[in-house]
Amino acid sequence: MLLKLSMVVFALLFMFSSVICFAQEPARMRIAEMVFCESVEERDPINSSISFPDNIGELYCYTWIEGAPEATSVIHVWYYGDEEMSRISLKVGANSWRTWSSKKILESWKGKWRVDVLISNGDLLGSQEFTIKSVSDQQ
Repeated sequence: MLLKLSMVVFALLFMFSSVICFAQEPARMRIAEMVFCESVEERDPINSSISFPDNIGELYCYTWIEGAPEATSVIHVWYYGDEEMSRISLKVGANSWRTWSSKKILESWKGKWRVDVLISNGDLLGSQEFTIKSVSDQQ
């Protein structure tokens, strides 16, 4: 009887330890790449930088998300200084997903900008800054 009980306990411990050894922590959503660019073509950023001329007209914030659970979203929040200028919800449809938003930029909006990337519950996933300068300052 003691031998059978010992074998059952050993078998349970072996199965439990196997589960612990092979259990992996769930993938955590992260930003693999985040850039500002003049356009996006075939899901790739074109002419990325952190400084743009005031006559740019429109900018794109390109993000490559990895580790996302299925059927989720991220939010791009565009700030000029400390003023929120735009909030755009973007679908994330797979574990590795490239997405982007765009913002019209007026020539008078010179200075520091940033985009915060939030997950659907509002937590900050990442943030990046860029600057709009006078065309004369760019040369």
